Amino acid sequence: MNPSDFDIHYHEKEFRLQCHERKGADFQRFFEDIMVRHDPTFTPVKTHGNQGDWKNDGWIPGSGTVFQCYSPESTDAAKIIAKINEDFVGALTKWAGKMKAWTFVYSEHGKLPPMVVSLIEDLKVAHPALTVDSWNRERLWTIVRSLLPEARNSLLGPIPRPGDVISTTAEEIRVLLAFLARTEHPAHDAGTSLLDLLPKLAHNHLGPDIHKLIEPGLLVAQTTAIYLAGHPDPGFSAIVSQSLASRYQELRGQFADEPEQLFFALIRWVQAGKPDDPRFFWAAVGIVSHYFELCDIFES
Repeated sequence: MNPSDFDIHYHEKEFRLQCHERKGADFQRFFEDIMVRHDPTFTPVKTHGNQGDWKNDGWIPGSGTVFQCYSPESTDAAKIIAKINEDFVGALTKWAGKMKAWTFVYSEHGKLPPMVVSLIEDLKVAHPALTVDSWNRERLWTIVRSLLPEARNSLLGPIPRPGDVISTTAEEIRVLLAFLARTEHPAHDAGTSLLDLLPKLAHNHLGPDIHKLIEPGLLVAQTTAIYLAGHPDPGFSAIVSQSLASRYQELRGQFADEPEQLFFALIRWVQAGKPDDPRFFWAAVGIVSHYFELCDIFES
């Protein structure tokens, strides 16, 4: 596998997860972090007392572009329409003579209610002298993907190398399994290969990108099975399985049409408070793969 392919795949999954999890001001900060790496002329706009931010979440002087970010807890069409109308009119007033383009940035993966799409088209017609646009997370990902590796790493974190799998030990597995066993929510075959899992991967709509994650993690899945088989508490594995299954059901509601992103989100959840240690990343991959193999999580 080409290392650069794995890097892009990993960072794409991490980027999409952050877009999903960040709301409000947190998403705006993420957008700013992306744009300052992408365009050195981009200027984040800070709220100033009762003046606010003048309906401007970011400014590119060369193009005269005002950005407005939106990442709510819900995608209620009426609230989005009210937000666009308020921010657009406010920007027209505050940035009169300077604003040449207005871009609505939102964290969803590409879908807006039809009345919101219609409103944006109406703004384009009503203001032909302005470039009115909307960016979803797919548009943001094209920017992030184009960043130099060093910039992507600083934005999304270091890449867990498949070669680091061999340094992942039972200790990392123990730490993460203990975390799962403590998480409150309402003897195995250690010789599994990726080939054995292909039918279930296909059934769960998990394609080549997830295959690239699971295959190096199978070594850790075997270590997980051995560790659990020797655990002094015979009910420990069932507790972990229940915790994983419960979290899977929660994530399923959030990623209903994105099974690969769901799989990655589950791995990152298992990784818990160890986000920058590749050994813990591969330990999490191995744990999820082990219970996936047993049909304890995902669809059998």
